[in-house]
Amino acid sequence: MTALVAAQPVYLPDEFAVCETPAAPVVLAWLVPLTQAEAHFAHTQGWAALEDVFVQHDPDLTDHERASVQLPDTRRRDADR
Repeated sequence: MTALVAAQPVYLPDEFAVCETPAAPVVLAWLVPLTQAEAHFAHTQGWAALEDVFVQHDPDLTDHERASVQLPDTRRRDADR
């Protein structure tokens, strides 16, 4: 893993995303480890696109030694920009 992204804690109930305190709400973020390929994909295609890939492949995002997910070929899409 070569990068991290802050995301909502998707493996926990929605109630864990925000902790209400007397001073102010505290947003809890989960640092998701990304491979170099996933980080590049997120940078060029957007985090939402990478989230869609994660939903499709359902990797164990808590495993910092997991293999990269199979990413869609974006060369044609990038060339059209």
